[in-house]
Amino acid sequence: MDRSAVADLLSDDNTFGTVAHIIAFSTYGEDMYKMDILELFHNLEDDYKTQLSQDVCQKLQAILLATSTDAFFQDPEAFRAISNTLIEGDPGFMIFDELTVPEILWANYEVSLNHPGTDFTPAVQALIDRELREEGVDSEEELEESPYYDRAIARLRTDFKGQLRKLDLDPQHLPSAA
Repeated sequence: MDRSAVADLLSDDNTFGTVAHIIAFSTYGEDMYKMDILELFHNLEDDYKTQLSQDVCQKLQAILLATSTDAFFQDPEAFRAISNTLIEGDPGFMIFDELTVPEILWANYEVSLNHPGTDFTPAVQALIDRELREEGVDSEEELEESPYYDRAIARLRTDFKGQLRKLDLDPQHLPSAA
């Protein structure tokens, strides 16, 4: 990976958690999962001679929680915190931050890239259903047909692919976000 591109990504608030995860894993391998999170942040800063964005730190922490546990799929509060964090970098702990449909869709997509194959518990599914109803989505069909959500996710995927290209990774084989 181009060290300058990595440094730029790690310092950019808009860098996705999965991109930070790829950087950390490419740099430290499985050892990254044994590091204290603050040690991981310090090592990334030191190795790439950059200041990590606070948002990138939060997003990486969210992806690591989603990767190393099933909390995203089992615990409604973990689901909410991870979903709040992955786009904006703020878990919303200080205020009761409602989720948006793009946050739910993007979190599900990004987490599935890092931790595939787990179903939501009834409690998490109930949270998702409630958040969708509160945002005015009545059915999964309506969710899949909404241009607003499609545009938001398409923009996020385009940005995500661009970040992967900066790491000289080919985003061509990414699964669709649908």
